[in-house]
Amino acid sequence: MSQRAAIEAFWQWWPTVADDIAKSFTSGGLSQAHIAAMSEHVSAIDDRLDWEFGPGQKSAHHLCLSSKGDPVLRVIVERWKRSAPPSDGTWEFYGARQASPRGGLQLKIGEFDLALDDVRFGLEEDAGRERLHLTVDHPLFAQIDDDELKHRIAFIALDNTLGEDDVERWVGAIELAKSALREPVALDGLRARVGRFAQKATGDRWSLLKGMFDGAPLFVLLNTAIKRIDHLLLDTHVTVTVTLADPTADGLTTNDEAAVLDAMEDALTERLGADALFVARETTRGLRVLHFHVMEGGPTAAIFARWREQNSGYAIEVAVEHDPRWQILGRWL
Repeated sequence: MSQRAAIEAFWQWWPTVADDIAKSFTSGGLSQAHIAAMSEHVSAIDDRLDWEFGPGQKSAHHLCLSSKGDPVLRVIVERWKRSAPPSDGTWEFYGARQASPRGGLQLKIGEFDLALDDVRFGLEEDAGRERLHLTVDHPLFAQIDDDELKHRIAFIALDNTLGEDDVERWVGAIELAKSALREPVALDGLRARVGRFAQKATGDRWSLLKGMFDGAPLFVLLNTAIKRIDHLLLDTHVTVTVTLADPTADGLTTNDEAAVLDAMEDALTERLGADALFVARETTRGLRVLHFHVMEGGPTAAIFARWREQNSGYAIEVAVEHDPRWQILGRWL
């Protein structure tokens, strides 16, 4: 069964069990038959996905599928979610684990039994990337030799406090504390700090990077605040390579040609609109290279083709590559 067919089959099956599952939460719990059927239908979409029920925000209950931080799976889950029926008084649906920031939770992991409320964080704001870099600590970390286990505890605390998507959206590097934190922040304080940080974020922070590539000068204009999680269905990378007509001796643009190319670029991004995201621009070795992300099978191919025809005075190549992980950003971030 194809993935698309499995998603359709899930939403055809769901109405036949939704009421019974909702009633089960107040009458003895979810039956083994429902657990087995749920697992079977989710596995048919992709057997790496997790699923869980919980209280809703506006509805009585929610159902979510979780990609466990895998961006490829997150695209699949988003397609599943967009096929869901509208929320009602009983059910709402999510493509990631939701925050459940109630206190008093105990976590038994490995041989350790610890209170999540005792996790503390040090915070460092990264304005350019619009992320918070965290240093994490817990009183029991002194007894745990396994750094991987400590990171698992940190992610459990973060997912529970912020929800999976906001962890991906706002949290940058996570390091383990090597000494006492100067200004430790508890989980409720972290949630408040992230909320304030999100309010002032723009998603639009452009930086000019300079370097050398194969012995030639390289200039990169990059939106460092771009978030993969905010553009889930844009899983295809489009590279537009324009050969400069009048490069400098260093293979860069003259002021006059830069103005022409900038106008061409602006016209293209305007036509693409919300169907594409402009990620970065490189200039080096007599080339101007534009990087976009678009939705696979979307309407952008005709726009790129028409723009190329209208600028036939330049040699322009358009290359398309499936890139759900946005690996292009690994060049610079």
